[in-house]
Amino acid sequence: FDLESSAVRFKDTRLDFYDGTITFGGSVDFRQGTQVDLKATVTGVDMRSLMEASTGEAPEVGFDTLEGEFEVAGSIGSGDRWFDGLSGDGSVLLQGGNLPSSSVIGTVGGALARLIPGFARPDTSSISPETVIDHLSQSMKLQTGVIEISDLEFVTQDYTMRGAGTIGLDGAVSLNTELDLTHEATQKLFLSMALPIPTGGVQLLPSLPFHVTGTVAHPFFIPDVTSIPRIALRTIFSPVLGVGRFIGGLFSGQEAETDPSEE
Repeated sequence: FDLESSAVRFKDTRLDFYDGTITFGGSVDFRQGTQVDLKATVTGVDMRSLMEASTGEAPEVGFDTLEGEFEVAGSIGSGDRWFDGLSGDGSVLLQGGNLPSSSVIGTVGGALARLIPGFARPDTSSISPETVIDHLSQSMKLQTGVIEISDLEFVTQDYTMRGAGTIGLDGAVSLNTELDLTHEATQKLFLSMALPIPTGGVQLLPSLPFHVTGTVAHPFFIPDVTSIPRIALRTIFSPVLGVGRFIGGLFSGQEAETDPSEE
């Protein structure tokens, strides 16, 4: 790096960081406050160790590695909101790892049990305790202390989640997504709710709106199963519950929809 007239300039500076590397370049100027203009590339960072060091506990969503590219510029302030003067953008790829199956599959089953009387609440001990993660990728934009997330794609063995939202620099998460369960996950859902697997196999649920809150280390996944058309639920679940029992539960106190094929 070069030091000239109260400004530090970096070029291809490499830092070892949690079994990975950060390569960065740019400048930090101290002549009027602290002005920064930096670009960084992150490769092979051990995400589990980083999160444990940051939060003091093991994360619920345990990714293996972090890759990313970032650009940030602006002024560094003082106090709790020192980051408000910074702006930037970048992209992140988190690969490998796992999270509890109950985080998503269990919450879907619980929501269905509340929606359809007679459904057993899911027993997540009957399914694999963990969901294996393939990857999470997203684009980011930093503005006034908030990271805006777009093009989010979270792919696991059980589901794919896509969406957008925000992450605060304090770790607070607010994401609006849609989730698509795989056939394997749908079978897990049936088994956890003590439902028999239909002879012809299970049908996939329509895409489920999911709101993700909480923190980066401990997110909460909240499904909105009420947005699923009732006729779609009937098509999926009446073969295993029986048409009469299913309609009686789903439309309790309401007029049932008529399937033209049964008229």
